[in-house]
Amino acid sequence: MRRLSPEVVDRISVMVNQNLSLNTISKSLSISKSTVYYWYRKFGGRTVPKVIINSGDQEIVGEFIGAFAGDGNYTLDRDYKHQISISLNSKDLHYITHLKNLIGVVCSKTPHSYTYDRDHVTILRIVSKDLAIFIKSYLMWAKTKTATVELRLECKELGNSFVVGFLRGLMDTDGYINHKDKYVTFSTISPGLARNIETSLSILGINFKEYINNDPSGHFKPVFRIRVTKDFKKFIGLVQPKHFNYQNTDTISL
Repeated sequence: MRRLSPEVVDRISVMVNQNLSLNTISKSLSISKSTVYYWYRKFGGRTVPKVIINSGDQEIVGEFIGAFAGDGNYTLDRDYKHQISISLNSKDLHYITHLKNLIGVVCSKTPHSYTYDRDHVTILRIVSKDLAIFIKSYLMWAKTKTATVELRLECKELGNSFVVGFLRGLMDTDGYINHKDKYVTFSTISPGLARNIETSLSILGINFKEYINNDPSGHFKPVFRIRVTKDFKKFIGLVQPKHFNYQNTDTISL
């Protein structure tokens, strides 16, 4: 049986869910009946229920999208399973619990967690095509996600509640809080995401400064650092990053 592209497999899945016949699917996609039958049985025999996306609370949605933008990953494996994962510091037990619960609220399904002690990493992973589609309705990225991820819509179109959650998710997964000198810093190599962060801060009336660190050798992409100093207290009060609420160290690197 020849290997089909993910796009064709997705089309078969949709047609199976529409209860179209084998002949109809075969003729429509110009694929042999035996190949269609394989996927027909595969999709028709699914017992895993679809997740239910809760998009009502935009602040929670924004926080999840921000966390995924910061430290998330998406893959489509050889079995055409849509895997969504977020990598976290394994010692950060409070935040791991918080994010697991938050994801459960967003998609009615608690992610599995895998801890790799050697690398001090805990990965939250969930398999769901519906959740992948939901994420992609907010974010877009090219092959290298870290360098290209950004919001699909303008921040002002998403609303203040989403923006607050979005900044919180980014800060808690990929941010830096300095209690002693009272400043927070966002760091990213994605120009689009840097623009999203700056626009979000502007919407909330929070002053910031942008610094760009260029690699003299040219081997690495420029790093955009957006720092909030003057409005540190305002940022903490509005965004309420979770790490700030339970950490007592002078400096927190996330």
